[in-house]
Amino acid sequence: MTVDRKNRLMSAMTNGSEEDVRAEMGFLPLEIMLDQYRKSSCAPSIQTDLKTVFAWLGQDIGELTAQSEVLYRRGYLAYLSIGVAPSFQLQKSFDMAFAHPEARARAKHKPPEAVMDAFDRMFASDSEIASKRKHDWEVETAQMSQALNKVRVSHSGTGWLVNFVIGTTEKARLFRAVSVAWCVWVLLRTEIYFELVGFQFHQWDEEMLVANLLALPVLVYLSHYLFKVYAKMRK
Repeated sequence: MTVDRKNRLMSAMTNGSEEDVRAEMGFLPLEIMLDQYRKSSCAPSIQTDLKTVFAWLGQDIGELTAQSEVLYRRGYLAYLSIGVAPSFQLQKSFDMAFAHPEARARAKHKPPEAVMDAFDRMFASDSEIASKRKHDWEVETAQMSQALNKVRVSHSGTGWLVNFVIGTTEKARLFRAVSVAWCVWVLLRTEIYFELVGFQFHQWDEEMLVANLLALPVLVYLSHYLFKVYAKMRK
């Protein structure tokens, strides 16, 4: 790590903002990797991550240019602001960055996924990353399942259409398949003119796109409603 980087970190901790401190801390693992890169014993994984990061920065591996430093700082703060830490030990720090009032604005500058993965490896081992990702996936899956169950319960009496959309019955799968096919057909008819088996299919009016997309669900709803009314009248 260069003396200048040490001084900048100390200056940020003494006189800078919280953002300055976090940004300067983000440069530390990069400087350590560069020190190792300059040695003949540098691991291939470090070389690969450095190539990924510096390709994103748009410069050769080495001392950061002023432009690259700005891009790296912005990308690293976005990485923090998303709030997904590479390890359990770092999650609290990432939570603090995620809770910052400007977190959403910072997250818009998120680097490419390959760079995000390189950042992960800068701060955690492969085993820590794998364990954390497995845990996050299980939590997200459980939350999604719980949310879907709440929707099913809250619409158990009148939400037949909701059950069609998220259900696993044969009718639900058929409804989804037909809906997807209908949406593709509507978009196709709206975008292009074509001829098929001697029939000319002229483009549909773009202003009617939403109405055309909703036509099938509305028709299904009305048919179902009228059938229920008819069934009650027959009793």
